[in-house]
Amino acid sequence: GTLALQGCGGGGSGTTAESDAESDSSTDSDNDGLTGNADLFPFDPTNTDTDSDGISNNLDSAPNDSTKTATDTDGDGIPDTLDTTPNDPNLPASGGTISGGGCSITVDKTSPTTPIYTWSIGNIFSLSVVKVSAPTTPVWSVSTTTNSIASPVTHGTVPAGGARQTASTETILTAGTAYKVFIAQISPAATCFQIFTP
Repeated sequence: GTLALQGCGGGGSGTTAESDAESDSSTDSDNDGLTGNADLFPFDPTNTDTDSDGISNNLDSAPNDSTKTATDTDGDGIPDTLDTTPNDPNLPASGGTISGGGCSITVDKTSPTTPIYTWSIGNIFSLSVVKVSAPTTPVWSVSTTTNSIASPVTHGTVPAGGARQTASTETILTAGTAYKVFIAQISPAATCFQIFTP
């Protein structure tokens, strides 16, 4: 199938003026070419869309050609160009790196519907959770304008360091539903994800 990915995590609507503005379909808070809920990293100006096709460059298999869309053969929300198992929607169960070396996330499901997300790449600026079945719609996310979110983060809890909740439709996850958590770091640039089921 064909998947029109529009970002890689974060975004949504919140309660502050800036995040409300980003949820407006015509607002591009970070000037990266992606607007509203299409910009899943609303405060990451490096998450650009060079060809203006609504697919961020880091997920676009043809970032300079707006006539090509990202193919997602197995429908798991990961473009085939980034999917290590493009014919299996249940993998990569261990997650993967979209950009930036050595980036990985651990999901502690001791409390399955409010898991704890841990990473080792240092502070990040954005953490987003989406349903695998709806990869462009964040169910919970937090972000900052700088790398100030420290590991670990408990799902549904806004971390210290100036983070703001930018999507909050599921502060408690649904057991048995497949989710994908994304983290992003500005400098050095790194974006990675983990797929899990509470």
